[in-house]
Amino acid sequence: MNEETTSKKKNRRERFVLLITSTTSYSFPFLTTLPNATWWMGIMIMPFFFHIYFILIGGPMHPIPLPNLAHPAVIVITTCVIITLVFLVWAIVNLHRNKVSDLVTGGPYRYVRHPQYLAFIILTGVMTLQSVWILQTSGMSWFTATETQIIWLVMLTSYTLIAKIEERYLKKEYSQQWNIYKENTGYFFPGIKSSRDSVEVLIGIILPIVMLQILLWAANLTGIILF
Repeated sequence: MNEETTSKKKNRRERFVLLITSTTSYSFPFLTTLPNATWWMGIMIMPFFFHIYFILIGGPMHPIPLPNLAHPAVIVITTCVIITLVFLVWAIVNLHRNKVSDLVTGGPYRYVRHPQYLAFIILTGVMTLQSVWILQTSGMSWFTATETQIIWLVMLTSYTLIAKIEERYLKKEYSQQWNIYKENTGYFFPGIKSSRDSVEVLIGIILPIVMLQILLWAANLTGIILF
């Protein structure tokens, strides 16, 4: 009986290993060709839309007080959102106008390799800042303040990984031109780059988290109402 049980466990383990290896062997070649697909843009914006969805359904269960629009911090945040939206539109228009000819390195792509992702990170960071501050000061929600930050972290991690998948394709497509561009242009943030992908991924995740925590600390310290 023990031998039969052991044999069944061994067979299940072997089937599981086979499933993982076969899935991986098909997935990696598929991932390297994803940017060629017409629906790649849909994949790019999925983390952004999922983040907005969870933030909206997880909002406070009672009316939110109006922000102090005259407060300098609120003015700065609002200005930052407007500039980010303009930056995002600029990046999208610039990409679609120039991508048919060559590797796009002009416009906002002069400063960072993934300006659209940077814009998504800033916009959702502001939303998370607003949501977490309200939850910490106003109470009930479907999600706690910590869970709201975790949702943002998932989105942030998704974009760092999607960007690296995209870069594998770009390196294969443009070779030396891509290498030169990567050496001289920041990953998500201007001037912040590394020859190691793992370092860039970590910076792309850690830096926004640190900035969010600093802003939350400042908001709690000053007691302003953010939006």
